[in-house]
Amino acid sequence: MAISTFTRLGASLATFVFLARYLGPASYGVIGTAIACSMLLSMASDYGLGNFLLREAGARPKDAVNIVRRGLVLKVWTTALSVLIAALVFVVLRPASETALVNCAVLIGVFSAAFADLGFVVVRAKGRFDVEARSVVLSNFFMLPFVVGVAAATSDVFASALAFALSRLFYLAVAAVMLRKWLLGPGAWPSDWRGLRRMVREASGFAADGILTNLSVQIDIVAVSLVLDPVSIGLYQVGARLVQGIAPFAAVLATVYLPRLARARNDAGLYLHLQNLVNIEFALLAFGAGAFFLFAAPVLSVAVFGERYAGLASLWPGFAAFALGRVWLAGLGVQLFASNKIYMRVIAQIVSLAVMGLGAVPVLTHYGLSAAPWLLAVSTLVGFPLYGHALWGFGLRFFILFGLSIGLIAVLTISTVS
Repeated sequence: MAISTFTRLGASLATFVFLARYLGPASYGVIGTAIACSMLLSMASDYGLGNFLLREAGARPKDAVNIVRRGLVLKVWTTALSVLIAALVFVVLRPASETALVNCAVLIGVFSAAFADLGFVVVRAKGRFDVEARSVVLSNFFMLPFVVGVAAATSDVFASALAFALSRLFYLAVAAVMLRKWLLGPGAWPSDWRGLRRMVREASGFAADGILTNLSVQIDIVAVSLVLDPVSIGLYQVGARLVQGIAPFAAVLATVYLPRLARARNDAGLYLHLQNLVNIEFALLAFGAGAFFLFAAPVLSVAVFGERYAGLASLWPGFAAFALGRVWLAGLGVQLFASNKIYMRVIAQIVSLAVMGLGAVPVLTHYGLSAAPWLLAVSTLVGFPLYGHALWGFGLRFFILFGLSIGLIAVLTISTVS
């Protein structure tokens, strides 16, 4: 599982870096926006099935094949609905012909990869992680050089989007071959409406959480693409894509403490001790991330992406504030999960989405590109009082007040430096 996860992350990051470098800000803004919008549609069509099917198939491994097959049938229907929505959006917005072609190619690629990823649930449930690892490594061995090679040779946004689509179709083909023993074996695929309706009902909670999580990651890119010019969109997307790279580090730290906190719920002394460790370590990681994006990112971004991305310099202070707040908030989120107060995470996501969605047009129209990362930071920081309120009775008064105070000082300092 670790091999496939880090291979996907590494290949995704490398693809992003080379596309941004070879296409330039304006063209990368077009394909980056297409990827962000396609990911939103894909997440909606996934309907939380990835986690839901893994839970169901893991609980009943002997029936895993039928469970995943039913999930794939449901995904065909949800994907068809998503494609219809995309077509209606095209009719209303009437994008330029090249932009429309880029979006269509990217949509095909994203949906193809989503079907492949969902299919791998059947081997995860059976503990055959080696099947997925071989498939992902083999696919990316060809996918990454192909997409990067086309972008480097042509510097053309449509050619790059077409290469992206073909590479993901190749990934789907590899997945089909590797999973044929299970998904393409004997036995009819379940397609009864009663079973599909039951799956829709039972997976609805997973769908809501997945869509909200994906929206919170992608909505800023979509909002920026609706207001700013292509070059500004490309610059912002490069910065946002890099700053989102902090998420895996916070996730790794979360996996260390979440089970330990859950086990210590009945031991008040140990629970408080672990809470203190979580707050301290996430605070250190948060300040490390903020310092990196404030001081190192301006130098590295020009070195990696070229002089065409020098305009990123004015955005890094805001991205640094976002990184600081996002990582620190993740530490409180771990404690929410451990204390079974997940509802507050959902509320915080909704409030964050509202801040970004309602503030994007007036703020970006008036202040322009430089305000975009600050709006992102503010939409994240609103989660602090909500998380703090939910955890107030768990011995966190000192650490929450301390964290809010230091966080505020850090944001003001970063703002002054900028």
